[in-house]
Amino acid sequence: MTIEPVGIQNGVLTADSSIGSSTLYGPYASRPAPGSSGRIYTASDGIVQFVDNGSNWCPLIRGVPGTEVAPGNSMVAFTQVGLLPSNTNTQGGCFWLDRFVVGSNSLCGYEVLKTVGQTVTMHFVPQMHQSGANNTGGVGLPSVWVRDSVSGKLEGMFVGDSGFLNNWTDLNIYTFNTLSSFNGNPLGGGIQPISDGMWLQIHDTGTGILNFNYSFDGVNFIQMYQDAATFLGSGNTGDRYGFGVNANSRAVAMTVDSWKVG
Repeated sequence: MTIEPVGIQNGVLTADSSIGSSTLYGPYASRPAPGSSGRIYTASDGIVQFVDNGSNWCPLIRGVPGTEVAPGNSMVAFTQVGLLPSNTNTQGGCFWLDRFVVGSNSLCGYEVLKTVGQTVTMHFVPQMHQSGANNTGGVGLPSVWVRDSVSGKLEGMFVGDSGFLNNWTDLNIYTFNTLSSFNGNPLGGGIQPISDGMWLQIHDTGTGILNFNYSFDGVNFIQMYQDAATFLGSGNTGDRYGFGVNANSRAVAMTVDSWKVG
C-alpha cells in the first residue's frame, strides 16, 4: 500500500491536512480498516475507488458514495437463485456475472432477505453482448427485483435492449409468476445511453405500496412506476430483494458495484 504525503506533487493536491485525509493506493486486500473520514483508496486490482466515511469504505460512484456489494470479495450475504450464471467474478468489492442465451424468460441472479418498509438501491453497469445488426433484436436484461418467496411472484426494473429494434436502451417493469415464468410488461420506454451505469431503486413505503425509481447521478431519483402491491397480492410487498439477468435471446452480463438494503 502506498500513502501519498500531504501537499502538492507535480501541481496536484494529494491530501488536505486540515481534514486529515490522504490518498491511498494498493491491492484491494491491503486496504486498511476504515476509521479516518475522507480518505480515498484506489485498489490497483479493483473497479472503483473507495472513500472512508469513518465507519465503512464506500465505493465512490462518480463522486457519490455507495455501499459495497461484496465486502472482502465475499457474497456470503446473498443466495443464488434461478438459473446458474455462466461466469462470475468478485473483484475489488464488486460483483460481475453473465449468462449465455437460454431461449426462455428465466432469471439468473442473487437475493437477500427483505422486510416491510425496506428500500433497495443498486448501481450497476449493464453489458449486452452483440447480437445482430446495430446490437438490436434480442432480449437481454439486467435487473433489480422484489419477490414473494411463498407465491414465487416477482416484479422488477429491467434495463437493456428488449427487442424493440429501436437502437436505444429500454427501461421496463416486468412481472414474473416465478423465476422461470414471465408474466407481463406493465410499463416500459426508452432512456438515454448508460455506458457509465445507472442507479435503480425499489422503495417499499411500508403501507403496501412499491415505488420503482431510477437515477443517473445517484442523488436525484425519478419514479417510473408505482404498484400498490396488486401483482404480488393485496398488501404484499415481498420478502426478497434480488438482482440478476434475463438472457432470453442474447447473452447478457452485469457488474454490480453498489448495493444497499435498508
